[in-house]
Amino acid sequence: MLGFKSAELKNLMIDKWVDPLDFIGDNFNYLKQADVQTKTQYVDLNVVLEGDMVKKLSISNDISGLITRSPMLDVNVIELAYKIPTEYKINKKDKK
Repeated sequence: MLGFKSAELKNLMIDKWVDPLDFIGDNFNYLKQADVQTKTQYVDLNVVLEGDMVKKLSISNDISGLITRSPMLDVNVIELAYKIPTEYKINKKDKK
């Protein structure tokens, strides 16, 4: 990551080092009673979107001077999505 070896990163960030796999695993296991699909969606929301994609969108917007909105990231939409049973979220025949 960033051109550093894992041991070098640990030395640089000795007080704040978190193993990425532990971080993802902690997020995956946060929802104790949830099924694998819901846990995976939770990781995607909290690690990938929050930690990566939303920041990239914000930076690219600042550089280009564009203003964007992400209505599907509204708290009410996300809460509703978590209430939908897993069997209605994915069509097993269509993986996309």
